[in-house]
Amino acid sequence: MVRLKGHGESSAYGSMDTMAGISAEDRLKLLENPKRRRDDDDSLTALRETLSTAILAPKTPIPVEPASEISQAIILFVSCLLAFAAAATALSLVPLFQSLRSSIGFSSFQVCFLNAAPLLFSAVTTLVVNNFVQSSPLWDVLAWASLCLALGCWIASCSHYGSPLEYLALGQLFVGVTIAFLSGTPAKLCAFWMAEEKHAWTHTLWVSSALLGSSFAFLAVPPMVGGDGQGRHLGSFLLWRAVLTTGLAAAVIGVRGGMVPSSGPERDESLLYRYRSSSEATMSFAELLRNKKLMYVVVALGLAMGGIFSFFMLLPYLLSLPPHNYTPLQAGQVLCLLAPMGIVGLFVVKGNLLDLPNNGRYKQPILVTIGGTAFFVFIFVMVLGRTHELGLALVGGAVFLFAAPLLFFSQQVTADLSYPHAEHVSSVVVTAVLELIVAICPLISVALTHPFVAEYDSEDSSPTGWILSYGSAFWMLLFATSFLMIVTFYKDDERKIFIDSHPQVIASLTTKVASDLSQARAFSEMVIPMPEKFVREEESMLDHERREAARDVRWSRHGV
Repeated sequence: MVRLKGHGESSAYGSMDTMAGISAEDRLKLLENPKRRRDDDDSLTALRETLSTAILAPKTPIPVEPASEISQAIILFVSCLLAFAAAATALSLVPLFQSLRSSIGFSSFQVCFLNAAPLLFSAVTTLVVNNFVQSSPLWDVLAWASLCLALGCWIASCSHYGSPLEYLALGQLFVGVTIAFLSGTPAKLCAFWMAEEKHAWTHTLWVSSALLGSSFAFLAVPPMVGGDGQGRHLGSFLLWRAVLTTGLAAAVIGVRGGMVPSSGPERDESLLYRYRSSSEATMSFAELLRNKKLMYVVVALGLAMGGIFSFFMLLPYLLSLPPHNYTPLQAGQVLCLLAPMGIVGLFVVKGNLLDLPNNGRYKQPILVTIGGTAFFVFIFVMVLGRTHELGLALVGGAVFLFAAPLLFFSQQVTADLSYPHAEHVSSVVVTAVLELIVAICPLISVALTHPFVAEYDSEDSSPTGWILSYGSAFWMLLFATSFLMIVTFYKDDERKIFIDSHPQVIASLTTKVASDLSQARAFSEMVIPMPEKFVREEESMLDHERREAARDVRWSRHGV
């Protein structure tokens, strides 16, 4: 290890280290003749070169050995299972749009608020929660997330016996805290647990798990509630949801007890995440929020995702209106294709068509995914009421064919723009801002969709097109604004792309610069006279060394 000089230290401290192996008598002779010491001690030049190389070397993260294959597989499975459960729970009320209005009497705005509440509450609590758990091992974070998920479901199940809106909203609050706990999970998986070549797969599996959770809600929830839109079994559904999430929490805690050792990898993981104080984490969050380029891109991506989430949330409501008049069960059968098509987009569109991992350029893929999503949302609005179930399912799935890759690209580009902050720190801030924007957009969309309770005499009098004229115009405005912001405010960093694609060239240049700089420093110290101030400081230090050397000689003669 090289000991770098701190503030107020002179180069004499470096010479003291080189004399550590010399006997007391020889040290006293050298110190009594500083000129001879300077002429004979060639190791100082080598020390300067070592220091220069160390200063100019690229700052690399703490090297951490990946965990074993079994540990990687288990924690990745548990993390993806929690992502699946959190998505399914947070969106479990979306298929019940019609049931909640019929059985409880909620307005469309109240139902939309309950559906958007997990993201809204998560946006508010993400920074606070992660400020406390930023140095905690990942297994502890997963355990806390599962407990909050179960607690939220139990609170929501009490709505059958009290005020429904308050209990459901409070339950959604704890579901939002669960999402806040999980916001940094993919980054922590990549930072410590997974090998570097598996990072892209980790993010892909994480997004796929969340998509499958949303699709599972459309398939499983309507049959459990009755499927006809009357909500006869709503109370039993909420109770069963609480029981299942409690079992999941018990399983996660049990697996954690068997997987987390008392020492070893967990200790290294804590050192990797840890700040010296919570104020340092707060300062990092503030620096990321002041990063203008990052915030521009996050806002642009948030507007596009807000349009996607608004479209996703209002689909059951729109399909329940004439001329379709779909029940929640029928609407779920149409919308269950959204997640599979999104997974196809992750593996086909992202990997083969856009090829982001190999070129490092984000702008073009993001623009393609935003444009493709907006195009198919517009097509869905046009064919609504004019085609059958399969056509609606295919067009809706085409929306997520581009929406899922957009989510993946958002993770990558925000991590890149957050440098030098670690991804498990930047992802927390990015998630909080994105969730806030995404949660507000559905509320505006449903406010533009009147009347709240649709009752029409016949299919001919259905104002479906009139209702969509406001909501779809707002969605197109979101997509257009997002597209223009990316075009205007974001440019790929070609210098970074060149550096990443030519690591050997950069390494050789760094070595050459370090060597030249060390030689220049050595030459300047030889030809430039030292100021009197530093001469006096060095002489005083040499006097101190002489006294210590003389004392060592006296002690050695007395056998001490």
